[in-house]
Amino acid sequence: MIRVKRGLPLGQLECMMGIRNMVGSDHCTISHFDTALGADWTVWDGESIVAQGRVEGKELGGYSDNTLDRSIGTFAGEANKKYVLEVKFTKDGTPLNEFKPRLIVQMAY
Repeated sequence: MIRVKRGLPLGQLECMMGIRNMVGSDHCTISHFDTALGADWTVWDGESIVAQGRVEGKELGGYSDNTLDRSIGTFAGEANKKYVLEVKFTKDGTPLNEFKPRLIVQMAY
């Protein structure tokens, strides 16, 4: 996932991260806020591609008091195996820099 620190009105930051709000209205189109997040991702096991995907469109996000998260994808891995995650950003995410974007990789149980 990509995690940013909250620092704008939530609706504007949701638009920049490509997050669909809970009520489903398209406030981004109405308010003319552009999405600044786009990426292609690939998970490698040596020379083999295990999984890949694209960040596009709008998805639900995760929220806390201080951060906003946008999932970029999931894959099923095997225990005790090492993988390499490659992320190629396809949009200019410079407007997100002030919110300290971080790539978060976590294991689901």
